Amino acid sequence: MPDNKHQSLPNSSMEKWYVFYTKSRAEKKALVELTLQGYKVFVPIVKTIKQWSDRKKKVMEPLLPGYIFIKLQASAIKDVLKHPLIVACLKIKNVPGVVSDKEMEHMKLVADNWSEGCQSLHEEEFFELGDWVEVVAGSFYGIAGNLIMHKGKHKVCLAVAALNTKFIIEVPKSQLKKITKAA
Repeated sequence: MPDNKHQSLPNSSMEKWYVFYTKSRAEKKALVELTLQGYKVFVPIVKTIKQWSDRKKKVMEPLLPGYIFIKLQASAIKDVLKHPLIVACLKIKNVPGVVSDKEMEHMKLVADNWSEGCQSLHEEEFFELGDWVEVVAGSFYGIAGNLIMHKGKHKVCLAVAALNTKFIIEVPKSQLKKITKAA
């Protein structure tokens, strides 16, 4: 497998780090294949301990399952999407998501220094009761309010004040983003 930790290619100001979704458990294979095609690719891979009923084993696995980072020009996104292991480009408000060079360096540093005591927290775990959130997808797109209670594993209730009325709606956490309190 190519060493993606110290790869250095000319840094074009037009190239940015884009995030792509891969097929399930295909991150490492996509890393190898896209690197061989000449792309600058990064998958944060860390050593973890997996436990089966009869043994424990150290394994190398992606820190962010299902994601691969590729530095390229926006015009090349369509070419990457043609690769059979790439499912989609991560989009934020219908625009391809970009990760800054500084954030990528931080992610590389974390992956290089990962230890058994570290753990990955996914976005949905960052919500706390009382957070102000906005619905960013689905039927309730654009509604903002105060997170008042958790309900089930991936559901939350949201209070929305409108015309002195409160509505409580059930929204999957994946459709929420944390915001600063509305004025």
